Amino acid sequence: MLESDVKTRALPPDEVGVLVRQDKTRDDVLRHFLQLTTSLFHMPAGYISVLDDKTRNVIVSHQISMAPKPRQFTFCQYVVDTQKPVIVPDTLQDARFCEHPMVVGDPGLRFYAGMPLTFKNGCTMGTYCVVDTVPRDLTCDELASLTFIAELVSSFIESWLDVALTDLNSGLPNMHQLINDLQDESFAEECPGNSLMVIECIGVTQSDDIARVMGTSRLNTLVRDISQALLQVLQLSRCEKLYMLSAGRFALYSKPLTPSDRQRREQQLMALQAHLSDAVTIDLKIYVGETAITLPICSGHEILRQAESALYEARHNRLRWGIYNQDDDCRRNEDFYLLNDLTEAIRKDRGLYLVWQPKVSLPAGQPVALEALIRWNHPERGIIPPGSFLPLIENTSLMVELTDWVIDHAITQLAEWEQKGIALPASINISVLDLKRENFTQRLHDKMALAGLDNGMLGVECLETEKLLASSQVLEELRLLRQNGFSVSLDDFGAGYSNLNYLLRIPLDTIKLDKSLIDDLLKEPSRRVIVRNVIRMLKELGYRVLAEGVEDESTARIISDYACDEAQGYYFARPKTAEQLEAWLDKWI
Repeated sequence: MLESDVKTRALPPDEVGVLVRQDKTRDDVLRHFLQLTTSLFHMPAGYISVLDDKTRNVIVSHQISMAPKPRQFTFCQYVVDTQKPVIVPDTLQDARFCEHPMVVGDPGLRFYAGMPLTFKNGCTMGTYCVVDTVPRDLTCDELASLTFIAELVSSFIESWLDVALTDLNSGLPNMHQLINDLQDESFAEECPGNSLMVIECIGVTQSDDIARVMGTSRLNTLVRDISQALLQVLQLSRCEKLYMLSAGRFALYSKPLTPSDRQRREQQLMALQAHLSDAVTIDLKIYVGETAITLPICSGHEILRQAESALYEARHNRLRWGIYNQDDDCRRNEDFYLLNDLTEAIRKDRGLYLVWQPKVSLPAGQPVALEALIRWNHPERGIIPPGSFLPLIENTSLMVELTDWVIDHAITQLAEWEQKGIALPASINISVLDLKRENFTQRLHDKMALAGLDNGMLGVECLETEKLLASSQVLEELRLLRQNGFSVSLDDFGAGYSNLNYLLRIPLDTIKLDKSLIDDLLKEPSRRVIVRNVIRMLKELGYRVLAEGVEDESTARIISDYACDEAQGYYFARPKTAEQLEAWLDKWI
């Protein structure tokens, strides 16, 4: 047989992986086959193997221990390569095996009978073997019986594999089958330049909520209904195929798509409806990620990853349809590695440091407080601005770890400064996740007490106004902070939509006006009217008012005239390291 012929009959790698993985129900059945065979032929041992291009793996054995071995050093390679039974009456008399370690060493094999396990499509996946420690011959009837048993085993494994490559709930082929098809070049050649689309009909969070509220059975029914509806609305052509990846997420192997094709597909998907019950219709927020498939195919897993990356970009940017872009993908991959590096930086205390930006009183411009700001000196990329790494960890537990790092280092620095006679209170930025932590205020109080500092030396600054209001636990924690002497500031007031009503609900000491609100005060008279009245209103409500991002003397003078209490920005001082700040403060001491 030619080498090329052998390759065309090879089992797809993903199917090899599925077979090699243990499955108790399947393996128990196969082990019963081996027990029956060895008993019938009065042989001590047997095994069932799966071979790929490099390795022989034994998935089940009976009375013999068999570890994975390189294909070229196995008996079974001859069975698979010829796709015919290989009977060796005496291994010591066979030049291929007389020096084999399992012949001359333990367990001392002298007889080998290997039968090909061949599927209906002509692919031989492995062997069905019986062995003995003494030489022997098989009669014609025994060989026929062994061949028949091997055919039964082949049929069983093929049926099991069909189930393993099928999503049992929807009846659609699953991800393993998709990978196999993507790596089957003959399959791809039917639609040159074809595409893979990942279609998300139900997000992970939505899926979890449905299962929690209505049960897994109802979720399965919903997913099954959606899969059938997809098949109806997509109207698949001959070379297109729909797969189930996970609950509510599908893949569509498709012909090449033109812009009009995408528009048509999008309209079809928008027509999808799903019902949790006769009275409840679920809103499907459908996102699609698409990637082009080119020959030769590098990897089925890589093609799927690219489509998943495009889906992520679509969802992240609130777009219905995303097309794979290598630059975006590289950026996301870099973000992933950056996230890992940040985790190590926090936990091993490497590369992170604080800088301090003064807050000055108006109109004198004298420093009255500080804001602690995080910085990261990456070992390979140098200084990475917070805007490049903080968004990667927001709403994750790593943000909480970073807050703890900032708290501990800020308190340590404040204690050192107090020893030097520098008594400027400082503020740190915290998130809603921090305020939801159990006993956050008490633990902060304990750390300050341990350092010998008054609680008034530390304040917190909060963003995420809507999230603050959404949690009674968060509001209560803010009240506790103020009751324990910590100051509380609301950051970036005036950025985006600011509902004045929340000022009555959130316990605050200081309101920080966002830079976007005070920019261009000199050029826009209407902006000056807004800023003047906002400051007056906040002052009448009893808040201290601080303006952020003051860049020039004229802006500083205007906000001072409007009775703004404090300011910070490059006009007064850029963020400074502890040593730089001490030198800068010399002129005020």
